[in-house]
Amino acid sequence: QLKNDLREYVSERQLENEDLTAALMIRSKGTSEPEIMDEVVMTAFNKGFEELGFVTEFANETAERISVTRYMDFPNYEFSMMKPVKDNEWLVTMAVIGEVRITSLMENPAGNGYSAKATVMLRAYDIVNNCVMGTFTEDYTMQGATAKEAEALVIQKASMDSAENFSKDTLRYWQGRLAER
Repeated sequence: QLKNDLREYVSERQLENEDLTAALMIRSKGTSEPEIMDEVVMTAFNKGFEELGFVTEFANETAERISVTRYMDFPNYEFSMMKPVKDNEWLVTMAVIGEVRITSLMENPAGNGYSAKATVMLRAYDIVNNCVMGTFTEDYTMQGATAKEAEALVIQKASMDSAENFSKDTLRYWQGRLAER
């Protein structure tokens, strides 16, 4: 019941005051179809956070920024993505920045398909209190009949699982902050 009450409270506060909104800025990296995989990643994260009552904002702006920062290394990508948040162009309470990166894609030794590995790296910022809320790093492996299928499956699996886990961690963080009030 507490989780439902908190979800309702967070949703109401976000909708009424726009002071508990989230900017999710997670890209795919090392994929053969980056625009398509970015959409898979962002859909999974938006769904994961929205299911817990968070209101996600700036999806179109995020997609545009990701496309122009695609080839940046992670520190420069993170700096660039945080700029509209730090400059108060995007009025959000939290920002999640990260990437789902293909780290390995190879044919199986037996010749029966392909194996793809991906690493998810996320960092969440509490903008109100100017601190890092949490970080998340996890590796995933999936098999596919073709290289493209293995890549798509690992991006999808990594995005869905990490979005679910990290959104729950974020909810726990905000539960703690609200309990302090």
